[in-house]
Amino acid sequence: MNKYSHSELLEINSFNRLKRNENKMFSWHHEGGSDSTVSDIRVTCNNTNASFYLEVKNAHSSQSAQFTAIPDFKNKKFIHTGVIKTKASAKIIDHMNKNFQKYSKVSTEGIEIDGIDILLRQHFIEHYKMKKVKFIVFTNGVKDKLVDLHTASWRVRSAKYRIIGNGSSSVSIKHREAAKKVLKENGHKGDTKLIHDGNKDRLYIKSDVPICGTRLFSGDLQFYISDKNIVDDSWYEIRQLSSSQSPTVILTL
Repeated sequence: MNKYSHSELLEINSFNRLKRNENKMFSWHHEGGSDSTVSDIRVTCNNTNASFYLEVKNAHSSQSAQFTAIPDFKNKKFIHTGVIKTKASAKIIDHMNKNFQKYSKVSTEGIEIDGIDILLRQHFIEHYKMKKVKFIVFTNGVKDKLVDLHTASWRVRSAKYRIIGNGSSSVSIKHREAAKKVLKENGHKGDTKLIHDGNKDRLYIKSDVPICGTRLFSGDLQFYISDKNIVDDSWYEIRQLSSSQSPTVILTL
């Protein structure tokens, strides 16, 4: 038996309800699922073979149109990465660059992006236009409401810049020098050493003040100063974050 997330179930059930209205003019195809690069429901005109998409969203709250922004501490700016880039997302990055000190302190809790509501809405529209979406389907799990992508009847409730993803490991031998370098570049100039815990060597840095929770970025590499592995109240383990841990701008409808 297949297991689905809550959002996938909302999507499947909406598709099944909408498909009941299928007629000879249009065909409906469920394509989304867990693949966020593909829109949820494709609607095809049987006469012309032309298609457009519907995107299913939870009517109560739904996260959407996210993109990754990596902080470049050396140049004090954010690097916009990801497959889908819009004109508005580039302007959002510009806004974040002007407030680099505020947004560079990114965490899993997140930092609210304020004062650019029009830009956030514009990014959402551009994001889904690039995916050929014409209608947003707002669903409460029982009923569905189709809303034109450009209509004024929906809004972006909030936007946060936060770390998403899980997983960390000891800094690999290959990346120890990169970790030491990015520490110095960000003002952490204490001594470093390897401490053997019986299984492996772990990289530690000495600091007279608490520095646990600090996140550091070097190109595609991400490091984290552990808030758990602390020796003699002055040596802090440096952990290497998995590539899935990305600082991401996330919109909530």
